[in-house]
Amino acid sequence: MAPLCRTILSKGQPLIAATVVSIDALDRSSTLGRLISEQVSGRFTQLGYQMVEMKFRNSVYIKQSQGELVLTREIKELAQSVAAQAVIVGSYGESDDAVFVNLKIVEPATNLVLASHDYVLPLDSAVRALVRGR
Repeated sequence: MAPLCRTILSKGQPLIAATVVSIDALDRSSTLGRLISEQVSGRFTQLGYQMVEMKFRNSVYIKQSQGELVLTREIKELAQSVAAQAVIVGSYGESDDAVFVNLKIVEPATNLVLASHDYVLPLDSAVRALVRGR
């Protein structure tokens, strides 16, 4: 996702990474979803982008064991409060033998998707444990 973003996003304006959620229950996540969000945020930071750390914000509701779930109606207000140019959102879905992950970079003022990336993780015992939260 990062090479495409180099031409779309400014390194001088912050980004927000929301917790990657289950496609079957958008108000729930797992260890896997939280880990993906942390890794994406970390990679953008390594590439020189300014990432807002959601865990330190008092104005964001952090659901215990679910992560920094950002509701659509709150994204514009949150992005405006930190002057974020975009929000990284994502979801995952599980099949019998794989987890399908979708990530998007969304402009909060317009809800336009600026970039997206999909990938598949084999559902081995390690990934299964992360999805189940063990």
